[in-house]
Amino acid sequence: MLNDTTPTQQLPDATVNPVPSGKVCSKCGQPGEFRVGHRQCKKCERAYRRELHSKNVEQNVAYREARREHYRKLNVTTQKRRKIERHAAIDQIKSVPCAECRGSFPPYVMDFDHREPVDKKHEISFLLNKTSCPWQRILDEVAKCDVVCVRCHRLRTWVPSQKPLDNRCKLIIQLKAVPCVDCGKSFHYYQMDFDHVRGKKVREVPLLKNRAAILIEAAKCDVVCANCHRERSHTAAKGAQRLDPRTVDMTWQRRIQGTPQGIVVPPEKRKIPAFRFWHALAGTLPDRQVAEIAGVTPSNVTMFRQKQSIPSFRQSKMKTELAHA
Repeated sequence: MLNDTTPTQQLPDATVNPVPSGKVCSKCGQPGEFRVGHRQCKKCERAYRRELHSKNVEQNVAYREARREHYRKLNVTTQKRRKIERHAAIDQIKSVPCAECRGSFPPYVMDFDHREPVDKKHEISFLLNKTSCPWQRILDEVAKCDVVCVRCHRLRTWVPSQKPLDNRCKLIIQLKAVPCVDCGKSFHYYQMDFDHVRGKKVREVPLLKNRAAILIEAAKCDVVCANCHRERSHTAAKGAQRLDPRTVDMTWQRRIQGTPQGIVVPPEKRKIPAFRFWHALAGTLPDRQVAEIAGVTPSNVTMFRQKQSIPSFRQSKMKTELAHA
């Protein structure tokens, strides 16, 4: 019987065989520490496990990336299919006569007008673009609305100005006081639009501040009512392309909008991150006139010209005169 003061003897580790005589590693051929029943030393086993782990990690990462990409494509396709189906259902809801004028128009000419502005939470178009939005939430918002045409919607939302109209507004009202070019009917000036059909579109006519610029831009346009303008835009494929959910395939063909009357960005200016419509006019007109059309200060136009190394209108004119002389 051992006393409590007797020191405990250290037993050897049964799993490790320290350097037996005549045994070498089957991989590196060097003597070392071995586990019981193993032919490779501990050092080679650790290196092998480390290499195997790195290979497994690479395979797992590649597998996860491929799986993530597969489900990402599947999710994108599902979202686009759901968006097409929802737009088709909304077009079906819009296929009713106007609640105001009782006229029948295509679905893309109809709008949702909230009966009580206090109950309005979101625009229905905003909810449609959010594929994560529940369909019942969209239907609840539609239930608060009347389906009206664009003309009646504008007349419903029009609020007379409390301030006296300035000369610019009076000029625009005077230009709109003509019958619609397409349907031949006359409406309130708030129900009429300017549709660009000739030349290059510089800016929307109501946003211009200079009288001369308004007259120049209005000469490029046809005055049409809001309904006819919406039909023109849809015919010219300016709006979003609607596809039948029964015939849509798994590949989404994204449409590139090409507006013939849009501003054509020069190749040397396409590297500008924030391109504005008046950038194309810089150097073709005096800086002050470009500033009046764009609603900016002349110094902004001058700084843009100098930064892009565009000669001024006067320098270009003098260069042309010298060339013809």
